Amino acid sequence: MATLQQDKSQRRGASVYVAVMGVATIVAMSAITTSTIGRLALRDNRTQAELTQAELNARSGIEHALNWMNRNPDWRQTIGNGVDQPAVLLAEGKTAWRVTDADGSLQDDPRDHAVLRAEGLCGLNDRTVAVMEVDIEPAGRGLGCLDSAVHADGDIYVGSRAKVEGDGTVTANNDIEAVSATFELDASAAGGVSGSDYKGSKASDQSEVESPGEHAFDWYVRRGTQIELSSLTHWFGAYYLEYQVLGRGLNPFGEANPHGVYWIDCEGHSVRLKNLRVHGTLVLLNSPDAYIENTVLMQAEAANYPVLMIEGGLRIDLNRFLVGRVLPEGLLFNYNPPGAPYEGVSDYDAIDFYPARLDGIVYATGVIEISDSSTVGGCLIGSDVVVNSNETLTVEHRDYAANYPPPGFSAGQGVRILPGTWRRVGR
Repeated sequence: MATLQQDKSQRRGASVYVAVMGVATIVAMSAITTSTIGRLALRDNRTQAELTQAELNARSGIEHALNWMNRNPDWRQTIGNGVDQPAVLLAEGKTAWRVTDADGSLQDDPRDHAVLRAEGLCGLNDRTVAVMEVDIEPAGRGLGCLDSAVHADGDIYVGSRAKVEGDGTVTANNDIEAVSATFELDASAAGGVSGSDYKGSKASDQSEVESPGEHAFDWYVRRGTQIELSSLTHWFGAYYLEYQVLGRGLNPFGEANPHGVYWIDCEGHSVRLKNLRVHGTLVLLNSPDAYIENTVLMQAEAANYPVLMIEGGLRIDLNRFLVGRVLPEGLLFNYNPPGAPYEGVSDYDAIDFYPARLDGIVYATGVIEISDSSTVGGCLIGSDVVVNSNETLTVEHRDYAANYPPPGFSAGQGVRILPGTWRRVGR
């Protein structure tokens, strides 16, 4: 009997021992797990802190590079395209930067845009890296063409009995010819100025005036919203953008652009603008010729911005049969609906009239032809400018863009960041 009780006691002791050891094991595992989680959390916090610091170092690299370039006007000649510059030590890490021009040369054109890239490094053996990029362009002043009401990289020709009126200066990097025409503005040409009926001054053999470079369209395409060519009306081989309103708060073809910038790849086709209102910037790419016919009202969103940019030629006709230079709603279409007020007013009717004009920078890489009497407020810039016989071009120059140039229209040895181009490209 005593032996049986002793066996039971031993078994109870063993069970208690096992239970105690189990609890101890659980407590130990819990402690190890807690310790491991703590170490992982600490490492994650340290890693996140290093990533944040690396990004700050990359941003510091961008700011350092901008400061260096703006203090060294000859920077395009002294650094190589895409070549890393010496690392700069910071309080918690270091940074290195480089500048790359897409055409492979920083020296060939001072108007070129470029990409500024900076790496931020920190941590043991620079183990944490962040990379930031921005697009940069010349800064300091507007291109010389913005000082002109009308500018041509080549010639300006004013036909017989035609008239150029308004205010500002007309400039050409070749010749200005206005035989048997009335020219009321000052005329300045790198070549000659011919014709007798000039009301303003005439100046020949002048220095050439700066015009936009090949990167002028870049920012507007990057920050703008595309309108597909197939969205436009197609009729007898031409595409029509008509009976529409485009603006920062309204895009009938899709999402509205916060900058009011819209672009169309014309794919080599002719695009015609008619019965149209734009309050923003419209960009036409790959366009052999674009036409403004009937009447339109186009106004830049900002006073210093382009209203129309064309990679190709442009023919302008802002004079409508019977009504003249007016864009009427005519019970057909409302040009100031909600989302696109005109002078602060929107409505739901279709009985209003608007002036037919272009307000802002109008830039075309090809020939600009004034085929009927038209009004442009701002700057008119093309490879050549032609005012057809018997027509009147009225220009109202505004120097705001020259003082505060928009993207793609600035000059100078300094640099500035193009708006909205900060981006993180790697870690």
